[in-house]
Amino acid sequence: MLRPSLPRFQPADLVAGFLVSLIALPLCLGISLASGFPASAGVFTAIVGGLLVSFLGGSQLTIKGPAAGLIVIALGAVTDLGQGEPERGYPFALACIVVAGILQVLLGLVRGGILGEIFPLPVVKGMLMAIGIIVMVKQLYPTLGLQPIGKDLPSQIAALPGALAHSHPIAAGIGLASLFLLVLWERLPWPNLKRLPAALLVFLLGIVVGHIFSLRDSKPLKILGDQWPRGPQFMVQLPEEALDFITFPDFTRIWEPLSIKYIFLFALIGSLETLLSTRAVDLLDPWHRRAQLHRDLTGVGIGNVLAALLGGLPMISEIIRSSANVSYGARTWWSNFFHGFFLLLYLTAGASLIQRVPLAALGAILVYTGFRLAHPSKFAQLWHTGRQEFIVAVVTVVFTLSTDLLIGILAGTLAQITWHMARGLRPTDFFGISLSPEYDNDHNTLYIHIRGALVFSNFHSLNKLIEKVEVKQKIVLDFKEARGLDHTALSHLKELATLRHDQGGILELKGLELLHAISSHPLATRYKKNHRPIFNFKGFKF
Repeated sequence: MLRPSLPRFQPADLVAGFLVSLIALPLCLGISLASGFPASAGVFTAIVGGLLVSFLGGSQLTIKGPAAGLIVIALGAVTDLGQGEPERGYPFALACIVVAGILQVLLGLVRGGILGEIFPLPVVKGMLMAIGIIVMVKQLYPTLGLQPIGKDLPSQIAALPGALAHSHPIAAGIGLASLFLLVLWERLPWPNLKRLPAALLVFLLGIVVGHIFSLRDSKPLKILGDQWPRGPQFMVQLPEEALDFITFPDFTRIWEPLSIKYIFLFALIGSLETLLSTRAVDLLDPWHRRAQLHRDLTGVGIGNVLAALLGGLPMISEIIRSSANVSYGARTWWSNFFHGFFLLLYLTAGASLIQRVPLAALGAILVYTGFRLAHPSKFAQLWHTGRQEFIVAVVTVVFTLSTDLLIGILAGTLAQITWHMARGLRPTDFFGISLSPEYDNDHNTLYIHIRGALVFSNFHSLNKLIEKVEVKQKIVLDFKEARGLDHTALSHLKELATLRHDQGGILELKGLELLHAISSHPLATRYKKNHRPIFNFKGFKF
């Protein structure tokens, strides 16, 4: 499982690892608390992801650690398994993460990297947007110095306007100032200054303001004639002893249906986010290296097992920190190692400073993170891609917010399948596709004739065939006899074409003019031109 060779350490990796650790520290603390875990759990996970998984993974520039995308699952696990008491459910949730990590290892060993290809992109985007909305709503409460009102999301949304009148003035001031700083920092016109992480500035701002108002002091503070509480409940809290950082899983309820549900969610969503993030970072790699997705998934699975055995959150290949890693000039996976190393230093040598961070500052970071996941521009992008993709994403969002994440994913996928079938695709199209490869006379170009419909669920067959072709050989995909090509498959083809071009190869698509695009977007879903829609009413065609 260890990497076949160790690259030489380069100073650029040390610098990048240090800078990424400054971003990671406040995010790890915030994600831990938002997940119902101890504050140290996320930092511990990033330490394991850096110091261990760096030597196991199959990618060069990805950063391993906890992610906002898993907050909803982790919080649901500790709350449901603890029957409303997160502290009680914490050991049971750790057991679920251990088993989910084992499943990820097995997935990696059987080349389960195709998991990142078989879900419709609108469903994945809808899932992330729904998670962003949930994170924003839930974290607005600590940002304003409040305890959440209501157990489910609809009741928390309904109670939020009334709760605003009871905002804690100091905590809310820190939270709102932090949000303002995060928004402002992204819009600054000075690139060199923006290299300083905004999350770190929020972290430091919170410490300074909290110290000025003695927010840790248990004595109430009088403001404009009103008494407002202060105390450690408004601050990050860490264990006094080093061994108290460690919590062991409780496997006594591991076979219960509720545990199995969360095992499945941790494994599925964690693997999906890891694979999608790793592929995205491949496109950012200045040296055009391509990750070994199966090895990377196995490495993350091993890391999850170890982290959860000691009390940590689940980890993924995190896209925001990985993108920052690339922008800071990282060259190899040593940057991920140093990111974990510096976090270990912060946790051991800087624990007293961490405990001076107000929860409102961390809440603001997560509100902003959630907003970026559910930014209105993401809905607009899906609308321009095609009404079909937009509606599928909205179905995913609505069902996720009203029920849970698993039902949302299933509902969105069913909506995508239903829409494809309404446009003339057959049930068999989703399980396989006819591919006829043949070389030209000089054996320099491989023509792959595609019959049927190339969609999200069968794309892995084509990808598997392409992976066997030498990079330097030209590949031509012929769609003259195809019935359809959906947005997900076309997006994957764009990524493959970019990667092969960067490596000196060519991937060309031919015959797309025979397929009708549902919008003007270059990656829009396409169907056979002579197809007649099944339904047509009030000018809206299916």
